Amino acid sequence: MEAYRKKYGDIHRMDRILKAEDDSPDNYKIGKQADVLMMFYLLEPERIAKVLESMGSKVDDIYKILEKNYGKPFLKKILIL
Repeated sequence: MEAYRKKYGDIHRMDRILKAEDDSPDNYKIGKQADVLMMFYLLEPERIAKVLESMGSKVDDIYKILEKNYGKPFLKKILIL
């Protein structure tokens, strides 16, 4: 991801970046931002952290992960829920 951040800056539209790289989002298991927002509407943050950990991710602070990957505007939407 860092390589894409350096090359494109804003990576919120990875579908477009992948197409520009002659790739396709269909080649990856990805979640759309709306799907991620819905997870936080339905589940407690601690439950989401447990799910991520069960898939092999280390989760120290779920909110820091969200901020790093989606930015503060996204995090503000989550906190309003």
